[in-house]
Amino acid sequence: MKSLALALLVGVIHVHHAPSHDSDGSFEAVLEAADQAGLDFVVLTDHTDVDAPAPLSGIEHAGVHVAPSGRPVLVLVGAEFASDDGHLLGLAIDHAVPAIGRPGRDVIADIHAQ
Repeated sequence: MKSLALALLVGVIHVHHAPSHDSDGSFEAVLEAADQAGLDFVVLTDHTDVDAPAPLSGIEHAGVHVAPSGRPVLVLVGAEFASDDGHLLGLAIDHAVPAIGRPGRDVIADIHAQ
């Protein structure tokens, strides 16, 4: 019987940086803060206001980065969408979808379609 090794990873799934209207932090500042907090991963979920499907903000940062201490930090990229029913996070998606003025269920359907 094969053994299953589980790892404990510590991270944050909702991080904004400079592309979001409510953050002026650079990507380097996010990486340094993650390093100082001992995080293994962060998920960038910047606010995304688009009229048509568009590339995700911050997608160029997806992957493993070396933090200032030399530790690896995994960066995943998603998005935060402001629907008529509240804010939603889209994870494991390729591009942003229109959300403003739309019911949450429609935005979720577009996210799931990816």
